[in-house]
Amino acid sequence: MELMQTARKGHHFISRCIMVIIIVMIAYGAYTLLCDVNKPRPVVVRAGQATLQAELAETVEQRYKGLSDRTSLSENQAMLFKFEGDDKWEMVMRNMSFPLDIIWLDKDKKVVHIEHEVQPDAEPYEIYKPKVPARYVLELAAGVAKKSSIVKGTKVEFTIEATQ
Repeated sequence: MELMQTARKGHHFISRCIMVIIIVMIAYGAYTLLCDVNKPRPVVVRAGQATLQAELAETVEQRYKGLSDRTSLSENQAMLFKFEGDDKWEMVMRNMSFPLDIIWLDKDKKVVHIEHEVQPDAEPYEIYKPKVPARYVLELAAGVAKKSSIVKGTKVEFTIEATQ
């Protein structure tokens, strides 16, 4: 009798271990999927004389984080913010440690406003926004817009693949 009780306890222990392993594997899979969803996607952007490797910020979380907490951005890197519709989208330099050029684009990907060499702010943050509605915002290393001849009216080229 005692041997059967010990065997049952062992069986229950193994069953519980298997259940814990399955739960951990499901949680890890969900975590991995969630991380991939929140990671900005790469996009090639051509603007003026520049070809840029941009990260696409299209979720609320990605747009809020932006380039904050980074130490630098090379001249061929950028972040492209995609919004759901046209508006005078505001940008701030929250938790930034380097200056940027901020470029607003309309739905046709034409430059409608530029803020050159915007410096990192201490609180309270200065708010930057265009004078007209825009659909996209492109952030570049400071000075790249002028160096690449990006001006108001410049047509910017990029393709955003639909997510699955």
